[in-house]
Amino acid sequence: MAAYLLDANVLIEAWNHYYRPEFLPGFWTWVDEQQQARTLRTTQSVHAELSGDGPLSDWILARGKGWVVREDDEATQETFARIVGFVNSDPRWSPRARADFLRGADPWVIAVAAVQGMTIVTLERNDPTTRKKVLIPVVAAEFGVATVNTFELLRRLGARLG
Repeated sequence: MAAYLLDANVLIEAWNHYYRPEFLPGFWTWVDEQQQARTLRTTQSVHAELSGDGPLSDWILARGKGWVVREDDEATQETFARIVGFVNSDPRWSPRARADFLRGADPWVIAVAAVQGMTIVTLERNDPTTRKKVLIPVVAAEFGVATVNTFELLRRLGARLG
């Protein structure tokens, strides 16, 4: 079965908006099941980004690190360096957009997905004309990494959230 790598925005938006645990706990049970089956994973950087304060952080920390993919292997480090080079050399983005992208978890998500052969789950859209923000799907496409949104993930994995 294919493996999917979660971007932070998927969990943040689900928790805060359309899959709030108090009215759709089935979504979170399903995520737990997929984590245990190792179908849904995340990176060290996303895990760290979400391990702050609040209920989502508590939920993340309660799951441990068994679903977290490490970023310190040589292949991921080399791919990350190539991503940095690509982003810094592409003139469509401002220096600020580049810096914002590179200081976060996003390039690590792409590097891990590229090395591990995973599909990224993100709410960002593939819009190569966007200049104000470096988008995961745009960079991922340059590195041969597929992206899907939450709804496509649910469809592909046959989720039933009743």
